[in-house]
Amino acid sequence: MKLFIKDHLWVILLFVICHLIFILIEELDGITNSANLFYYCILSTFFLLVFLLIRYYRNKNMYKLLSNPKNKKYKSLEKSSLPTALCRYLEHREIEYYEVLNNYKEKQDQHILFVNRWIHYLKTPLSVIQLIYQENEVQPIVNSLQNETDKILDGLNMALYYSRADSLKQDLVFESININDAISFVVNDLKRFFIRKSVFPELLINKNENITSDLKWFRFIVYQLLTNAIKYSDKKNSKIIISYSDKILSIKDNGIGIPSKDIKRIFDMFYTGYNGRKMGESTGVGLYLVKKVCEDLNYKIEVITKIGSGTEFLIHL
Repeated sequence: MKLFIKDHLWVILLFVICHLIFILIEELDGITNSANLFYYCILSTFFLLVFLLIRYYRNKNMYKLLSNPKNKKYKSLEKSSLPTALCRYLEHREIEYYEVLNNYKEKQDQHILFVNRWIHYLKTPLSVIQLIYQENEVQPIVNSLQNETDKILDGLNMALYYSRADSLKQDLVFESININDAISFVVNDLKRFFIRKSVFPELLINKNENITSDLKWFRFIVYQLLTNAIKYSDKKNSKIIISYSDKILSIKDNGIGIPSKDIKRIFDMFYTGYNGRKMGESTGVGLYLVKKVCEDLNYKIEVITKIGSGTEFLIHL
C-alpha cells in the first residue's frame, strides 16, 4: 500500500492543486456558492478514490512483488502502465539475470580449470609408463604398469563423475541395497592399491544390513573415502576400519591425519591442503564431489581427525 501511494502521489497532488486553483478563481470572481462548491469537492474526491481503488486492485500483484522481489510464490502479474513500478520490476529482474549469469560463468570457469588440472594429472602416469618400457626387468614392469594404469582409470572415472555432478538428481535411482555387498565390491576394486600400500581393510558390518540408496553413487562415496584413507596411511600393515551402526557409516584410518587449518576447506573445489601438496597426487576434486553427492542424497558427512592418529569420516545415511 505504501508503495502504491508513493507511486500515485503525483495524482493526489495534482488533484489538490486543481481544487485550490478552482476555489481561488471562484473567490476572486466573487461568485462563490458554498453548497455547489462542497458538492463539487465531494463528487470529485469520490471519483478520485474510485480511480485509485481500481488502479490498486488491478496492479496489487505488481506491488506485492516489488515489496518482496525474492518471493517466488506470487500470481501472474497483469499488465501495468505504471512507469515507476515497471522500472523497479525490471531492475530486480536485471539483478536476478546477472546473478544467474555469474553463476553460470563461475561453473564454466570451474569446468575449464578442472579439465586443465585433469590433463596435467594424467600426464604424470603416462610419462612414468614411457620410462618403465625402458627397464629390463619383466615383473616390476607389469606391476608398475598396473599401478599407473589404475591412476589413469581413476582420473577418467573422476572426470566422468564430475561431468555428471550437476545433473546428479536426474541420475539417481533409489533401491534397497546390501551395504556389506556394496562396500565389499569397492574394497575388491581397490585390492591392488591396498596391497601396494600394505594396508588392510576390516569390515565390521552385518551381512544382512540393507539401506535405501543409489548403488552407483553410494559406491562412489565409499570409493573416494577409501582411496584417501589408503593414500594417506603412512604405516605399513595398518588397518582401515569400515563399520556401520545406527544409520552411520564410518571409515576410519590411522594415517597421518588432517591439519586443523585444512579441516574447514577439505570439501572445497580444487583444495588439496597440506597433505595433498606433500603427496603430490591430489586433485582436490574427490572430497568436493563426495560432499556434493552426500547433499543430493540427503546425507550428512563429518570428519574427526588428529595429526599422527588418523582420520574418521562419518556419513549419516
